Amino acid sequence: MKIDVRGNFHDDAGLFAGAAFSAPQFDMTGSGRGAIDKFIAERAAQLRGFTPPVARTAIVEAHTTRRRADWWDTLRAQAEYNREGGDYPQMPDDYTPSMREGLALSGNRRTSRTKHTVGGVTVRMPSKAALNRFADEQGGTFDVPVSATMNGRSVQGWVRVTKNGPGRWTVSPLGFKGLDGDVVAETVNCALESRRRSSHPTDVNGVLARRAERRAHMGTGYTRDVQSTFLTAVGYDERTHTMVVGMASGTWEYQGATFEDFRAVVTADSPGAAYNRNIKGGVKEGRLTSRRTDAQRCTKCGRFKAADGPHECAQHLRAPADKTDHNRMVAAHLADLGAWYAAARGAEAVPPRPEHARTSSSPAPVRPAPETAPTPAVARHASARPGTKTIDLTATLDRWAHESAARQAGTFGQPGFTVAVSPTLAANTSSMYCPKSFAPKLFGAPGETYTNGERGVVDYAGVTAETARTLLTALPAGNLADRQGDSPKVATLLAAAAEHPGKVEVGGYIVGPDRSDERVSVDEVLVFDDTLPDDAGHAWPVLSQRYGLDEAAGMPSMRRTEVPWRPGEKAWSLFWN
Repeated sequence: MKIDVRGNFHDDAGLFAGAAFSAPQFDMTGSGRGAIDKFIAERAAQLRGFTPPVARTAIVEAHTTRRRADWWDTLRAQAEYNREGGDYPQMPDDYTPSMREGLALSGNRRTSRTKHTVGGVTVRMPSKAALNRFADEQGGTFDVPVSATMNGRSVQGWVRVTKNGPGRWTVSPLGFKGLDGDVVAETVNCALESRRRSSHPTDVNGVLARRAERRAHMGTGYTRDVQSTFLTAVGYDERTHTMVVGMASGTWEYQGATFEDFRAVVTADSPGAAYNRNIKGGVKEGRLTSRRTDAQRCTKCGRFKAADGPHECAQHLRAPADKTDHNRMVAAHLADLGAWYAAARGAEAVPPRPEHARTSSSPAPVRPAPETAPTPAVARHASARPGTKTIDLTATLDRWAHESAARQAGTFGQPGFTVAVSPTLAANTSSMYCPKSFAPKLFGAPGETYTNGERGVVDYAGVTAETARTLLTALPAGNLADRQGDSPKVATLLAAAAEHPGKVEVGGYIVGPDRSDERVSVDEVLVFDDTLPDDAGHAWPVLSQRYGLDEAAGMPSMRRTEVPWRPGEKAWSLFWN
């Protein structure tokens, strides 16, 4: 599969043939009332904190309308709850124009559900008419319950939807694993957007191909404006390893670029010089291939898009600040069911089941303070390897201070404060922590390498709890309040490392006293936590809550990685551009 910046999708025959579909989360044995009550009780017990969305085996196949109560009860339990900053609204089970008496949670008539079949995949979800009306009423993003039958299996969970205009939707899966999420989300997308069945994909391969094509039409993300005399913006797409560079003269696309290539340009004091050194140099040595494109920057979503090709501004809006009455009502209902199940298990006589009907004024369940987690073991960093290169950080920063003209207070503090904290960070600037800062020079003599700091800033990595605590007390307030793009504040990132020894480490770069923006910047967070979900979209909501990173203005770029100072361990690397 190849997806280029012009939005073209190239698919080989049978691309997804034999593709593995993961078993859904919470795959239970049996789907009777007892198993359902147990599942709801397990989920209800989690409601005192952030409760991520999950997918599971469907109670009933999407082909039929049977067991509506079980469908709604289990899907309510699978939804996302207690998101910091506000929950996304959930599609209510009583969203009908008449609001007549019925069996919904509120006591009114249930929302109509309809069946849609696309490419051999059948989904059951609230009707398109209800979804369109709810979208117009909400004017934002909301969550929708859905069950699906595919490849002889049935799954159920939630999707997050945003109506972008007449017949245009953005749909993202929540809690699904493997390819299930892509199949379910794209089937819902096709059902919401397409008026003609003849335009639907004909099989699951076609559904996945349509999903990939839709993503390609979103353009190249991770886009950042740069301050340069000839570069206007730089973007990177990790799915295709494509870097796009906007200039006044046009746009260039570089295939085979790494995320480090992108980072080197956008974090450099001189992006143009870094571009010439890393990108054009990579083309000369045959590591990268380039071509001139007709891509341009979308003024709405900021991504690079094909100038003459299709483009979708696929973005979900932020969750509202307050939980909706419906979400509070559902959470209270689940808490009651969980308490009932716990009491029923320990009693000789089963207590009466809680009343099914509740009103929107029902109080939200009280959330007790989270229990104090045991302090994890402090990470054991590997000893410096033979041949590890180091720098004298204090001498480097002190030299820069003397080489620059005397100046008054800078943007983030008094001149020279980085020299004062340099002994704290010195050990984290070696080639073991920052190997790319000691990389071979493209046009130097054989064996000649860069030295960390030679390119104008000093990189550091692997800062653990003790070092983070020292920096929190030593850095000036202006530096601690700084942010890297959409990231949390430096103080918040350092606090995450300080409060979670062995679990969180941070890295970034030091701008020296020769510049007015002298600072210690944090642009990468490493999270060593094997209990997190396997994909970024599901891991981010969990870890942002767990480690106090939820003040971020946007989701970071995320990937799984192994670092040289903790061999054999996998971490999520978070980077905000």
